[in-house]
Formats: sequence, C-alpha cells, structure tokens
Amino acid sequence: MAAKFLFACSAIMLVEVMTGCSRQEYSGAKRFPLSGKVTFDGEPIDVGSISFLPPDGGDQRVSGGYILNGEYSVPEAQGANAGKHRVEIRWQKLTGKKTRDRASEELTEQRAEGLSPKYHKDSILTADVSPTQTRFDFDLKSN
Repeated sequence: MAAKFLFACSAIMLVEVMTGCSRQEYSGAKRFPLSGKVTFDGEPIDVGSISFLPPDGGDQRVSGGYILNGEYSVPEAQGANAGKHRVEIRWQKLTGKKTRDRASEELTEQRAEGLSPKYHKDSILTADVSPTQTRFDFDLKSN
C-alpha cells in the first residue's frame, strides 16, 4: 500500500517539483542540499512531500522531495539555489478507511491531505537557503 502511494507521489513530484532535474552533474547556479524534520503537533509526518518554490519564478529553481517518518533529504543535484523560497508541505494522512484496489482486489488504507492549505496551496512557510543554512525543520500546528 505504501509502495503504491510512493509510486503515485513520485510521478507527481517528477512533473511538479523535479522537472528537468538530473542525477548527474548540473549546470547553472550553485545548488544546496536540503534536509530537516517535519512534524504536526509534535508528531512526525509519516508520508508526504516538501517543495521549495522561488517566490518570483526568476532564476532560482524549484526543489523538493519526500517526507518519510518525519524527515526529508534533498541531494545537492536536486537542491535549491540560494535565496528566499516559499515552502509547501503536503501530508498524505491515513483516514482510517480502506478501499479495494481495482487491479489486485487488495484492501488498502485510504489517505487524504492532512494539512490546512496554509501549509501548501496558500503556504505561509518560507526558507532562506544559503551556504550556511540548508537545514529547515517545520513543526506545523493544527490551530
């Protein structure tokens, strides 16, 4: 079940967050690896994604990755350029419901967005990436 979700997330992330990225050498402005922890009311987010978005769409690049067990790590090649970024965090929270997979007939745990839009679509979160600041922890609150 988690594997199916991660596969779906990877397809979305490849299109939305990592378009044009390469696991090889890269060209352009210096990129920085990113890492940190993400919690919700003090508890680690089990499965989600984090995106670092340039505020003006200029020369900075979009960056991001997966959150697993409350932690994320983005390697330099997929990292962010220096500067201010808007941060979007999404959490695929378990709903407590199960659905039957059409292909395998297997029952799987249902997930849905678990965060307020103030943490993703209308995000209030920011990060100022620099050579000395590449770790960003986020403790999100329900209120």
